[in-house]
Amino acid sequence: MSSVKRAVEEKEKGNKLFRDGQIDGAIDATYASEKASEIEAIESLSRSGDSQIAETWTQWRNVQLNHHFNELAHKAKVRFSHMPISKGTPDQSMTFFNIDLISLFDGWDKDDPSPVNIQTFAKNGSLPLAFLFGGAGDARHVFGTILGLTRAHKKLRPVEKKALKTHITVLDIHFATVARDLVLFWLLNKLVEEKLDAISRLEIQAALPIVRALNYWSTNTSITASGLISHHSHRSPIEHIKAMSGGPFGMFGDPLAGRRQDAAAADRMGPLELRRVGEAFGLGSVPLAKVREVIQKNKVESMVLADFDKNTPWRLEHEAEWYTRVKVFVPLSKMWHLHPGLEYYGQIRGENVSESTMRKIARDVQKSWKPNITLLDGTKDGYPSFDYDVFTIVHQIAEFSKNTGLNLKVDKTSPSFSYVATFFENVAGAIKILLETIKVEFICGEVNKEISKIRHLLLERLTIKNMSSRDYTNGTLNTAIYTLPVLQDIPDSAVSANCLYLGIRELNGKAVIERLKLTKSPLPRPLSALASCENLRDWLAGLFIATVSPGTFQQRPHFVKLPNTLVVFVALLIELRDIGYPSHWLAEYLQVLLSGALITDRLAYRNQIPRPISDLRKRGDQHRLRIDPWLSDLEAILASSRGGLPFALQMPVGLDTKADDIGHYKASISANMFYSSPIVRFPENDAVLSLLFYRDAKEFHPKISKTAGTLDWFLQEIPDIVDGRVTPTPGTFHIITGPDYIDLAKGEVAWRMSKTTIARMRKENWVMVAWRADFWVDSTSQYSLTYCGKVS
Repeated sequence: MSSVKRAVEEKEKGNKLFRDGQIDGAIDATYASEKASEIEAIESLSRSGDSQIAETWTQWRNVQLNHHFNELAHKAKVRFSHMPISKGTPDQSMTFFNIDLISLFDGWDKDDPSPVNIQTFAKNGSLPLAFLFGGAGDARHVFGTILGLTRAHKKLRPVEKKALKTHITVLDIHFATVARDLVLFWLLNKLVEEKLDAISRLEIQAALPIVRALNYWSTNTSITASGLISHHSHRSPIEHIKAMSGGPFGMFGDPLAGRRQDAAAADRMGPLELRRVGEAFGLGSVPLAKVREVIQKNKVESMVLADFDKNTPWRLEHEAEWYTRVKVFVPLSKMWHLHPGLEYYGQIRGENVSESTMRKIARDVQKSWKPNITLLDGTKDGYPSFDYDVFTIVHQIAEFSKNTGLNLKVDKTSPSFSYVATFFENVAGAIKILLETIKVEFICGEVNKEISKIRHLLLERLTIKNMSSRDYTNGTLNTAIYTLPVLQDIPDSAVSANCLYLGIRELNGKAVIERLKLTKSPLPRPLSALASCENLRDWLAGLFIATVSPGTFQQRPHFVKLPNTLVVFVALLIELRDIGYPSHWLAEYLQVLLSGALITDRLAYRNQIPRPISDLRKRGDQHRLRIDPWLSDLEAILASSRGGLPFALQMPVGLDTKADDIGHYKASISANMFYSSPIVRFPENDAVLSLLFYRDAKEFHPKISKTAGTLDWFLQEIPDIVDGRVTPTPGTFHIITGPDYIDLAKGEVAWRMSKTTIARMRKENWVMVAWRADFWVDSTSQYSLTYCGKVS
């Protein structure tokens, strides 16, 4: 390299440092003002006629002259936070899961405690605490943590109690769930205010376990109690065991034979052993002779099965039997006079109620009781199917209450109510103690997306749960990008998830199948602790390829979710700047990528995922990565957010550079057989849909005339295209990795794209289809862009 060329490059690098320094905040306005004369001198030396150097100083002056730079940068960041980080989901209905009730102050669970130690935060002067519950569901962990916080509060010194301020964020992607939780807290507030008469207080306590949401439920009059009950099948674990021993599984033998023989010998037990067995089955106060008599009167079978029934330790077995027949919980005895037939509940223990009486009670319930329409979430018409053990949450509340020392007051006439009422009375008492120190916020949305909007709030603990599967591989990367940055720099701060699968070697297998915990390192990291520029570029190239061409998905139960869009790739570059990577490294990498000049030996993965570790170091020949299919996607992302990026990005010639150049469009689409056919329908609750825009399918493969066959071929050949194959011709198709919105059931889709590009495609009669990135098939009929409209 000649000395002249080296000098020019060094001068250009110095010029970019000034520009990048102010954009990413390393050079503030005060410093620039103080050094104005020196900067002017450097600028004058740089007037060599070089276009790139001139553009660099133009951007510098724009930043200097624009007094609203920070405001514009904020608006750009807001636009970026609204972009989709996951591919589209064919069906917008949601899935539900649940885990045991916990308090973060007592730890994640008994096998992995790691409790929040409030003294650690007190010593660090960090008593303004913040907790975020992602996938909060019924807010059970929120209530448990509030109870735990109250116990921790008692251990603080007066000055520390005064400093304690707690912000709790309840976040869920289900609108109905968030509304339900809001109502729960509203009812709890009524209990806290203590302005209720005895009956009103009982009614609120009874409503707390079942209330669900707001306007949707108050206006839906088409749902009846009989219709809801007909779609509800309560089956407890004990009934599953009965089915195994007497049903089709009987051919494998009686799974309880050994336990039955043990129980049959109970009449030979000594007093101590007999008393222990009696206490285990709720016969603690019964004389030993009576316990032995119970066994002798053909109770062996029920006692053996009860050993597997979680209702028994909490004395819920009789209410569970009642529920199986009538499909309602037993209200407090003071309310029995409101509902005919409840007086028979007490007779179930002695089995003195005839089947005809129970059937009559069930009919009365269907006629006179109002339906619990809060069980509906508004995502689908008609009745949902409920096939689960409804007493599970009661078991969990009872177990939690016992383990945390709550004073359980069990009324044998309405045991479920007793457990739940005791729990919420304690929660109300805890809120009353913490009233001046606690704030609860409710957010409806996807956890990573919403966290990107609340960076001002530093969290102590964040728990992510109830994702639709634990094999949500992108979740680990997204947690590092979106979640870790909002944790406090304190060792006790952590984010936990029971739903993320690690795409890396794990030191502890439990991180894969039980709970993954991550914490943050102090940032920014020194450059010596980070990857080299060359290694960073190589890793980013591999990640980009894996985002646009992840491999072939498998059917369940081996399905691995890779929902990320290119929005996440850009978010990663932003986070890398905060980690400590120089801004000009990131800007230059992105500019090389956008210009289509990125050379790599990384190859698109073509086999089934999860990807084997042996493949991670696999390399091919050096080749130019083909970027043009995804250039429209990146153009929309970067033009909309460019002003908020922590590095100065020079967009290649021909690409739009301003947010105003990007339009928001919508269209009506029609799903094909891969969504509508019950025979070949793929799973509809996975985030797998991308959009493909093209002019003529024949351009994909001129020898094939049928559009469907051409698309099938084309989609499965995307890995070859990523790796640099020159056909189809660049500019003949575009891919948007994730639409802003899509619902195949309603036939609606919305996306963002350059206004110039849309105008050209309309003029040339381009079409669009939605396609599944898991099985590489189109999911809709083609839609003519001539008819697409703008989102208002």
